[in-house]
Order: sequence, then structure tokens, then C-alpha cells
Amino acid sequence: MRNVVHVLALLEFSSPIGEEVRGELAKVVAATRAEDGCLSYRAYVPEEGAVRTRIMFQEQWRDRGVLERHLNTPHLLAFRNAMAPLMTGPSEVTLWEELA
Repeated sequence: MRNVVHVLALLEFSSPIGEEVRGELAKVVAATRAEDGCLSYRAYVPEEGAVRTRIMFQEQWRDRGVLERHLNTPHLLAFRNAMAPLMTGPSEVTLWEELA
């Protein structure tokens, strides 16, 4: 799995995550998981009891090329456009490589 790209993305919202966000999230997750080269695509919220204003995406892609294609897919662009007014700023995205 040498070329696998690991991504962590954190989205911060100005208010607790509601049904609108959950609905858009379900659409983008389903469409992304169907993409060629997507090995894993998961979304998380903080544990119960925490103020749920953040979503963390944990992603694995076959290689950098398929990740680049994902970033321009209609479903991701639609998700970004729908979420932008609800977020506190741009998402924080980091790429990771596996050590062990």
C-alpha cells in the first residue's frame, strides 16, 4: 500500500450539526464511496456529550491521481457549496503517509 494516500479533513460549523448537514453528508459519502480508487471514506462527529460542531473525514485513496479527481467531482463541489455558508471557515485538510 505504498502509494495509498491518507487524508484527514476537519470541518467546523458555526452551530451544532443538524438534519440539513446530515442529509448533504449522506449524499456525498455515498457518491464518494462509489468512486474508482476510493478505498475508505468515513465521516465522524465528536463523542456524545461534546458539542457537535465538527465533522472529521478519514479517507484513503489508491493514489494521488484519484484523490485529485475526487476534489473536482460534482458531488464534492455540491457538498462544499452547500456547507460553506454553515461553516466557520475553510476546512483543514492534511495528507498523511503510513509509517508502520
